[in-house]
Formats: sequence, structure tokens, C-alpha cells
Amino acid sequence: MGLIALCEAGSFDLVVSAAHEIENAQNPHLDRRSHALSVLSMARYRAAITPEARQLAAVYTDAGLHGLDALHLAAAVSSECDLFGTTDDRLLRRAQTLDTSPTVVGSPLDLSLHLP
Repeated sequence: MGLIALCEAGSFDLVVSAAHEIENAQNPHLDRRSHALSVLSMARYRAAITPEARQLAAVYTDAGLHGLDALHLAAAVSSECDLFGTTDDRLLRRAQTLDTSPTVVGSPLDLSLHLP
């Protein structure tokens, strides 16, 4: 079962932040934007973009992550999310070199190893 299906089934809680909404609004592909919006609407929690998250995003940006990627990750880490999944290879490679404790960063396949 995929991660989105596990969220739909209630096995995991999807967490979103303003960074998701900003990024999705910039997507020029209407069908992808619509699909992402339906996935984001499943979120049970919203990670706040706090001063701590902004400071962490600046650290991640200095380490080579792009602005919204840094903000996505910082929101998850500062909210103490268990898992942060991405299919963006560049984000994944760079994030795995950073201290993201307590958040485990990985691809959907990597994260499936953390499933109960």
C-alpha cells in the first residue's frame, strides 16, 4: 500500500504547511495541481511556519536547499513530524546530509521501511 493510501486509510497523518500550498499554486499543470490539492486536502494537521521553522529553513538554505524545499523540510522538522517523504532526488540527497532529527527523510520506498 502506498503512503497516500495509508493516509487515506488513517494509518498515517498527513501534515501540510503553507510551503505546499505556495508550491502547488505555482504548478502550471492544472491536472497535477488539482491532484495535489486533493491530496493536500487529506491533511489532518498543519505545520506552522514559526520563527523556529524560518530560522531552520535559513540553515537548510545555507546548506544548499532551495527556498521552498528548505521551508518544507524546516516546517516538518520543527513540528517534529516522524517522516518527511519526497520524490525530488536533489532535495532527498541534500536533506539526508542534514540533521533533521527527529524527522526521518526519505523517498516513499525508503519510508515504507518505517511502516508498522
